[in-house]
Amino acid sequence: MEAPGPWRTGAPDDDAAGALAASRRYLTDFDGAVGAGADAADVVRAMTAAHGDRGNPYTLFLSAAAQYPEPAGADGTR
Repeated sequence: MEAPGPWRTGAPDDDAAGALAASRRYLTDFDGAVGAGADAADVVRAMTAAHGDRGNPYTLFLSAAAQYPEPAGADGTR
């Protein structure tokens, strides 16, 4: 699961409704990017284009990569 934090750069910290709406939108966009993408790089590109003002690209990369696990080899190893 991708978490939408941290806050957008310069975002007010007293707008709970706005923060929740942005979080919902981010998670919905993440799910859509995973469904449309072929790999983690596609997800990162889509999310960066849509939400580039979020400040944690490392979490985005790890979350995207977790959506495309390596397939098991013939012997069951990864």
